[in-house]
Amino acid sequence: MANLIKEKHSESEQMYLVTIATLLENGSESPVPLSRLASELNVLSVSVNQMVRKLADEELVTYQPY
Repeated sequence: MANLIKEKHSESEQMYLVTIATLLENGSESPVPLSRLASELNVLSVSVNQMVRKLADEELVTYQPY
């Protein structure tokens, strides 16, 4: 499955997905707040919002607006 992810998604998309999974495995609240994801990835919240919406469009994550 890891090979399928590598072939289909960009490195940036993979990093977001791995970070989300890691946060959830380590007990982070669900859904993971965008601000927490931005902090973990050391990127701006607007960048996280754009990527999460893209991942949601690809049905890889579920986006829940506030």
